[in-house]
Amino acid sequence: MRKQIATDNKNFYSYSENFLSLAFPLVNENELKMKEKEESEARWKTKKGFDNLIKNSNYAEHPKKPPQSILDDLQIPYVEQLKEKMATIKGRAPFVAEEAGKVDFFTNFRCPPTFADRDFFKTVFISGDDMVKEL
Repeated sequence: MRKQIATDNKNFYSYSENFLSLAFPLVNENELKMKEKEESEARWKTKKGFDNLIKNSNYAEHPKKPPQSILDDLQIPYVEQLKEKMATIKGRAPFVAEEAGKVDFFTNFRCPPTFADRDFFKTVFISGDDMVKEL
């Protein structure tokens, strides 16, 4: 009946003939509460329930199983893999430095000051004339 009254715009419905305070409510509060509850649950609840995790279809498979290409390589004996590796290395040219005797990298860094350095103590803040005379 509420749905029928809510869609009727021409008539006004009331429980009393004399007073408008007894007007029939067009809004169903219980229905609004139910809609709000469903909307809030739809944000965090799936159709199946509380299960938001995507389950693995094959539980017998290890979660950290390597890819098939690595599994295929593991099927080949190590001796054969070593022979193939050595054959590919033989075809490569050895590394030759561009300039003989040139340093590959530069040691361009400063060591932090230590107690062996006399200038280290001059950088410390000194207060008073007595302390200045000691130096």
